[in-house]
Amino acid sequence: MNDSHFDVIIIGSGICGTSTAFHLKQRGAGRVLVLEQGAICSGTTSHAPGLVGQLRADPALMRLLRESVAFYAEHGDGGYQAVGSLRLAASEARWREILKQKAQADEAGLACELLSTEQALEKFPYFDAESVQGALWVPEDGSADAVALTLAIRTRALEAGVEFRAQSRVTAFGEGSVRVGDDDEWLFAPVIVMATGVWSWPLAELAGVYLPVVPMQHQVVWSEDLPWLDEDRPLPNLRDPDGLVYFRQKGRQLVLGGYERDPRAFDPRSIRAGVAKPTEQVFDAEHFESLLTNGKVRVPALRDKAMKWSRTLNGIESFTPDGHFLLGPFPQKKGLWAACGFCAHGVSGSGGVGRFMADWISDGRPSMPVPGMEVARYQEAHERMTFDEAVESVTAIYSTYYDIDKSV
Repeated sequence: MNDSHFDVIIIGSGICGTSTAFHLKQRGAGRVLVLEQGAICSGTTSHAPGLVGQLRADPALMRLLRESVAFYAEHGDGGYQAVGSLRLAASEARWREILKQKAQADEAGLACELLSTEQALEKFPYFDAESVQGALWVPEDGSADAVALTLAIRTRALEAGVEFRAQSRVTAFGEGSVRVGDDDEWLFAPVIVMATGVWSWPLAELAGVYLPVVPMQHQVVWSEDLPWLDEDRPLPNLRDPDGLVYFRQKGRQLVLGGYERDPRAFDPRSIRAGVAKPTEQVFDAEHFESLLTNGKVRVPALRDKAMKWSRTLNGIESFTPDGHFLLGPFPQKKGLWAACGFCAHGVSGSGGVGRFMADWISDGRPSMPVPGMEVARYQEAHERMTFDEAVESVTAIYSTYYDIDKSV
């Protein structure tokens, strides 16, 4: 055995890279190596809020998310729990949107149910029902401890023979090869997968390709322990798109996050690799204030002046200019593949994406059409943006994330 030669090299040990490695071994791949520039699972996955939802307008994406849920339920080893989710409609326009989403879910075979406001309160008794028209209930949605879930998948990948190397930063690309570190150590594989998260743009430049992945600030807060929360009977996830916020229970704490209208981008070159928490920034309380206010409006218990926030997080997530994943082979670079740009839904998607990528690599063709997600859509010169142009597009996508579907 040549220690420098592999059948597949995956760059990135987050949940997507780990899932892809596991699924490749399930498909009979030979030597699979996962490289991580810092500690294992130390990028965006390490601080993901962990809401796992399946409802999307794109049928192909909905299928990937449904496969994720099935995979996590089987292999999550306690890192995943099916708690269900509620999507509130606090306006007539939002209710019309929910009716359309229900029809899309029915067509895709995703179990869901329209609930009255009273029925929704039975499942999540602590939200303020003022202006709420009703809700959409998705019983098979869930919550993940993203790190525990990834490590559970990693354990299964190790058992299947996947090799992992931490502290192994890729510094150059060759034909079917990567250099690790600043010395002359080259590793070779006919297939190299970039599951590189927020560092995708500069690493793609090293490889001579293009990945328009823009790192964006995404802030979340945790309440203190709340006596009215039961760890043994967790609440469903709650989304209030009219308020731009979401909630999930973790232990006896309530987690609040959302999508502000004035998002902030980061240059990926400014995100230091090799430190303990490279994708966490200083929490910006002033910038989070509007979401915190909206969260308190929807869940009145959070208005208590004695309330203390046990944890605050300013995490960096990866977004693309059109709001869709970047998957598949680069047409101009044989053997180089991408699996990144998950737009804050890496945990929701990576179970299904890992299997999809493994099937595509193994069979030489995708198992279903994904025209809106193929990395090839950005590879022509006229389709490429400067970083500033990409930031402008991503900001527009992020700041309208919870906007009502104009087609309803």
